[in-house]
Formats: sequence, structure tokens, C-alpha cells
Amino acid sequence: MSHPQARPMRFVEMDSGCFYSISHKTNQDDYLYKTWTVDGEKVREAFHRFTLRAHNDLDAIPDGYEVDHICGNRPCCNPKHLRLIERSDHKRVTNMMRYADRHERARLHWETHRHSRRVTGEELGGLFGVDQSCACRWIRAWKAEEAV
Repeated sequence: MSHPQARPMRFVEMDSGCFYSISHKTNQDDYLYKTWTVDGEKVREAFHRFTLRAHNDLDAIPDGYEVDHICGNRPCCNPKHLRLIERSDHKRVTNMMRYADRHERARLHWETHRHSRRVTGEELGGLFGVDQSCACRWIRAWKAEEAV
């Protein structure tokens, strides 16, 4: 019995330099997975991990390391946007990027709406996934910047 040929993967390069698949869908966490047959065994791997390994001639990701998307875009498979980073640092770096993104989106929301109505820390916290005290600190800091 013959097996159907695997569907070729096709990518498009975005203005950001990110490579996104136009042939395969990402999973619910926005990662692209691909299944290969290696020595008669099916192997399923996140494609960004495969890409980093292939471009760095690695058989495996070293223990204690993870593949980090420097661009912050999980579906990106551009090898220039991928790096090995210690597992202990990966969460810190990723959380810092996510926090910075939330902070910027919250500031835009505050600047857009504050003149037409009062934007509260409770509202910002709920919209951007931080606690009320954090959102209130943001608002105080933005007001202080304006006063300078």
C-alpha cells in the first residue's frame, strides 16, 4: 500500500520578516506542527523547533533549553527570528515581552478614551489581564509623564 505524498509546506514572508505558513494551520496555541516519518516511526514536532535544529545542524534541542521567538510571534518559522535560550530565562523573557505589549495596548486605550470618560485601573486591569493595582500604577506613571 502506498502512502499519499505529504502536502508541501509553503510560507509567506511578512513585512516584519516573519515566515508564516500558508499551507498548514497552526494549533490553538498558535504553533505550527508537522509530522515526519523517521526510520519508520512517525515524529510530530513543532516546526519552529525543527527549523532551528535544521539551520544549526542539531539532532535535538539541548536539555534545559527552549526555542525562543525573538519576534514574539509563535507561528513564525524564520530561522533568523529563532534562538536557543535557557528554559529558566525563556519564561522571564516571554513574560516581559507580553507585559510590554499589554502595557502599550493599555496606554493606547487610556489615551484614546480618557478625554471622553474616566478610564479606571479596574477597567484597564480587566481589559489587559493585570491586577487593578498594576493598572493604577500605569495610569499614575502616564499622568506623571504628562506633567513633565
